[in-house]
Amino acid sequence: MTLMAGGQSAPKAARTIVEQTSYFALPGKAEDVYRVRLHASDVLEKLGLPRGHVLRRQGNSDTLPDVMWLMEYPDEAGHQRSLKTRLESPEFKAVRDEMKTLISHADLGIWEQN
Repeated sequence: MTLMAGGQSAPKAARTIVEQTSYFALPGKAEDVYRVRLHASDVLEKLGLPRGHVLRRQGNSDTLPDVMWLMEYPDEAGHQRSLKTRLESPEFKAVRDEMKTLISHADLGIWEQN
């Protein structure tokens, strides 16, 4: 704990939250997964949210995801606002439903960056 003048503790700094979703495409569907993830970013932007970063794997792999989406939020409150907006959006639900037809599974990771 850091003490400030007068013996008060310094306010806790907000920590960046990083959301990472890894998409594992069904055989022959990697390009479609990439296309739908880019469309999902368009929808996020339309909803007033940041697009995030869409990454496509280079080369072949039996174990790595085909597509990843990364988004950094300035704090937990920003992350929670984004989750709420996405869950309440019919347009984003349609994107999630389409993605489910193209992937074997997706892995979600929430990370804290100091």
